[in-house]
Amino acid sequence: EKETLNLKKGDELSVKTEISEGEVSLIVAPKDGEKLYRGTLVQNESFTLVCKESGTYTIEITGNGAKGKLVFEKVK
Repeated sequence: EKETLNLKKGDELSVKTEISEGEVSLIVAPKDGEKLYRGTLVQNESFTLVCKESGTYTIEITGNGAKGKLVFEKVK
């Protein structure tokens, strides 16, 4: 699944995961730039990403036998 967000340089994006089963791969990247985050999530986690540039960011989520939810919130 893919979603997009318009973010500005310095914006903070809070990520909270509640994964009860399986694993989730997450990529957060601006349209034409370096990935802000790329990783595999297998447990409940919370972290904040700081945008390095202004633009449209793509959030790409793929799951492998995953159950749970991910919450994204623009903090600043």
